[in-house]
Amino acid sequence: MERSSENVEQDPRQAPAATGPAGAPVPEAVAALAATHGLGSLELARKGQNPFANFGLGIGAAAALFGIAALINWSLEFIPFRPLAFIAVLFVIGALFCVLMAFAALFAGFTADYLYAGGLVHTKNGRAQVVAWPDVDMLRVRFKKDDPTRALAYELVALDGRKVPVTAHTEDTLGTRLQQVVAGLNRPVVDWVKEKS
Repeated sequence: MERSSENVEQDPRQAPAATGPAGAPVPEAVAALAATHGLGSLELARKGQNPFANFGLGIGAAAALFGIAALINWSLEFIPFRPLAFIAVLFVIGALFCVLMAFAALFAGFTADYLYAGGLVHTKNGRAQVVAWPDVDMLRVRFKKDDPTRALAYELVALDGRKVPVTAHTEDTLGTRLQQVVAGLNRPVVDWVKEKS
């Protein structure tokens, strides 16, 4: 049975929702955008972390640290050991840090990256950015300070100056593939920190 691609070619806005390599559905808007820009077939799809889950985790950790600090403070009535008060203060500082990190995670928003044969689509809170491979100027990679083999973030820079962020993950097949593609285009892959200095 022969399939016709006429319907998809006529109006790319009506492109059917694709599925990623893991079987997760690709939003229709992303599939349509990829079809409009002629990006070809989908190679990798990856969703970022859930900001609400990260917020809840941060607030939960803060509550636990505040609880430990309160318990230590309460125990000072029975144990006259003043250095415990210093330890309680450290737990309170840790709790405040967790609250700040929880709000930072919340404002990070929902992100997803879709790597196609002909380019990348990055979404944040439903807004999409597209970079086709011929439009790539360079790839910036931010590495962990104490581990120069572990990437923390990527940024595709387009020839027109647009910067498209891509978050790194522990199992980072997308980041590795991005580096391969950009190097294959004879475009520079630069260390984000060293480039600024």
